[in-house]
Amino acid sequence: MHSSIIIDVLTLLAIAIGLGFTAIQTRQLRRSIDASNENTNYSNFKSVAEAWLDVDAMFVQHPAFRKYIYEGTIPPDRKHNEYDRCIAIGARMLDFIDYALPVLDALHASEYKSDELSRQEAENTWRPFFKQLFVTSLLLRELTLSNPQLYYKATLEMARNSSSG
Repeated sequence: MHSSIIIDVLTLLAIAIGLGFTAIQTRQLRRSIDASNENTNYSNFKSVAEAWLDVDAMFVQHPAFRKYIYEGTIPPDRKHNEYDRCIAIGARMLDFIDYALPVLDALHASEYKSDELSRQEAENTWRPFFKQLFVTSLLLRELTLSNPQLYYKATLEMARNSSSG
């Protein structure tokens, strides 16, 4: 009987030690998952920034077309020699916006506190910038509203809201 008590105590001790190790492993796994998610979010945010650099490069190569995006210049008609390039540059800008918004939405929905800067950047910088582009650029509004099925819901919403007010 005495050995039975010793065995029971040792069993309880082994279970307690096992539960302690399990708790430690669970915390380490959670930290690893959090770090992985943080790295994924950082990578996604970085990809938006890199895509923006590509857009900037486009305007360095074709500065005359900035006016259709940033200055509110009415796009040329179909017969004009700048028409095709103007449409291509507008479409490229919309591709960037349409790529960036879902990434920024995913960052915004992220539960990780370390991504707070990315969330604030999205809400305080990128979104207002995109909204202003739609207000300023008739080209972006026309391209988006003439092909609504091609664009992310937030992109389309920005185009619609900017044309009504």
